Amino acid sequence: MTKKQMDRNIPTTVVTGDVAIQQLEFLKTPDKSRFNNSGNFYNWQAFPTKCFRFLPGGSLLLAKLIQSSTHAKIITPSLENIEKFSSDKILHSFARIQKFPASGTDGIKRSVYRVVQFDGYTGPSQNTPSVLPIEQDDADAKMVIIDDAGQGFREAPDFWPKALRNTKKPFIFLKMAFPLFKGLLWEELLQNHTERLIVMVSAEDVRRSGINISRQLSWEKTAIDFMEQMQNNPKLADIHNCGYFIVRFDTDGAILYSNQPDKRVAKLYYDPKIGEEGFSDVIPGMMNGIGSAFVAGIVSKIMEEGIEKIGEGIHRGLKGARGFLETGFGTDEAAIDYPAARIFQHPSGAFGNFSVVNIPKGDSQKSDIFKSWCILGELSRQALEKAAVNFVKYGHDSNLENIPIGQFRNLRILDRWEIESFNSIKNLIREYLHSPDVHRPLSIAVFGPPGSGKSFSVNEVVESVAHGSVKKLVFNLSQFKSVKDLAAAFHQVRDVNLEGYTPIVFFDEFDSEFNGTLGWLKYFLKPMLDGHFTEGEVDHPLGRAIFVFAGGTCSTFEEFSRMKQSVDTPTDKTHSLNNGMAKQNDSLDLFRLAKGPDFVSRLRGFVNIKGIDSVDKSDRFYIIRRAIMFRFLMKEKASHLFDKEDKLAIDSVLLNAFLKIPAYKHGARSLSALIDMSTLSARKIYEQSCLPTDIQLELHTDSVKFRELMAKYAGDSEKF
Repeated sequence: MTKKQMDRNIPTTVVTGDVAIQQLEFLKTPDKSRFNNSGNFYNWQAFPTKCFRFLPGGSLLLAKLIQSSTHAKIITPSLENIEKFSSDKILHSFARIQKFPASGTDGIKRSVYRVVQFDGYTGPSQNTPSVLPIEQDDADAKMVIIDDAGQGFREAPDFWPKALRNTKKPFIFLKMAFPLFKGLLWEELLQNHTERLIVMVSAEDVRRSGINISRQLSWEKTAIDFMEQMQNNPKLADIHNCGYFIVRFDTDGAILYSNQPDKRVAKLYYDPKIGEEGFSDVIPGMMNGIGSAFVAGIVSKIMEEGIEKIGEGIHRGLKGARGFLETGFGTDEAAIDYPAARIFQHPSGAFGNFSVVNIPKGDSQKSDIFKSWCILGELSRQALEKAAVNFVKYGHDSNLENIPIGQFRNLRILDRWEIESFNSIKNLIREYLHSPDVHRPLSIAVFGPPGSGKSFSVNEVVESVAHGSVKKLVFNLSQFKSVKDLAAAFHQVRDVNLEGYTPIVFFDEFDSEFNGTLGWLKYFLKPMLDGHFTEGEVDHPLGRAIFVFAGGTCSTFEEFSRMKQSVDTPTDKTHSLNNGMAKQNDSLDLFRLAKGPDFVSRLRGFVNIKGIDSVDKSDRFYIIRRAIMFRFLMKEKASHLFDKEDKLAIDSVLLNAFLKIPAYKHGARSLSALIDMSTLSARKIYEQSCLPTDIQLELHTDSVKFRELMAKYAGDSEKF
């Protein structure tokens, strides 16, 4: 068989859509060595040279990436000598690039070119669509891939692939940009191609379209919001008729919604180690074309093994998108180009391992399914206990590999609701630090049982986004004697501002008594509202600051704000109800008199920290929270007990008691104290004999129960 005959037997794929020319601008540093020679040179050559590169964009880039990742026969419009085309004929996009450090996933320290700033577009003056014809178009193409960037192609049917009118119905992959689900092309695909239609959009464009999906809170919240929008938002009604719908969340995750007969299912693909936009947060610089790299990964897998492998294609696409961002335009200024085959040639796991989970189904009558869903909750109690033990010993466990984790510097969280709370605070702080025109303080509150690590947790969240631009101040209001003490504290806040830092101010036990219940609240109202405080008859500007109000008497925001009341339970049920109502009304009246509602209205966020003890009987995750804290404290206080592989030398029976004791009297402070009280300095293993005496143990936990737990599992550590 001749090569021409072989080419005729290879199924063709058509790649088309909106086109663009990417014009890149960068400065070339002069070669100073040449000026030391006697050769001739011009004066301007001693200065940085502004250079330009012209690269194919839009569907031309998409076709290039697909061709580099598969051996399929690709038919696409062509554009030769692109630097000769003016913006009157072809849409131009502009970007400035410079060298940034690579992420180092390949172990090599180097710099690569990425975008430092996008400078917009220039298009045809007559608004004529910049559309190119498909040369040697094939009406029998098995797959059609369309890059609909909303730049004119969707309204130009004369340029659409012939295969759209073929009765054999090819698979169609539509990469669509804002405005979504509009135009002649969309109407054509809905009318004639829904069963074999794959639609891919970015989460950014989905949100821009008024479809409410939360941003950077938790993967579970993202997935649940998506499902609720799919069920209730009329803007997504047409999607229910399409074969597949894919939403890409930057380079970190995706949702696949499948509408196959009797097989409607939604899957979440996610990086458990970081959340949405987490990878791009640690890679300096930007790249356009990431969505095209994602599509190329999916399409190449479908071409190789069929539509059934679309899920594996999403895995490949996410890794390819990260490779595209990490690789940038390369290291050589003479060979600046979009990465192609390189982004799919990275070693396995180099750009993170992605997990997949089915998103639960629910409806408006069963919204509790959505509210309670937590990926960690899919582990059994036995699996959680085993994971806790392994995490303390080794720092990881196979059962936890697929569990989303919140990482805020040294703070690690696996509980979905705590992740969401801390991410919401992180987003608030990031936005505040990036908004220099806001002159009043950002006020947030943090609650939790004693010893839950309120100050430490919020400090780690702040430092994870502040990058050394903040300075910490701590004041315990229970130790203040008068309003003058608070004024002195505000003066310290001003001083930090004058030093050029943003002060992060922890007001511990802000809910303590002062001239009555919650007496301090009214003195914060003016500083929180307009950034000023009054001392005597003088009004002082306070400046920018992050106020963190840490509760001392209330364990939750709901308890503080009187949204939730604890009621005694006497034997007389009617008396209990009446007594409880009376107490609640009295408490609410006191809260109002103390200006509590005014104080709450000035808060911009809050966090309820659960601590290392069980919150209630339904709380199965406390053992994981306890394990994370225990390993952190051991690293801090007894690092010599860890070997080269980071394994902790600890007696398994003792570890079991630490993890399963019902409660610590002072939360994490007690756990920390017990480690301090143990004789570990000259030991090679944390064994039972290292424990303090029962009298000392009793200071921080139930010593009898602790000893019973050790006796119960002595000689049989495999039980846990």
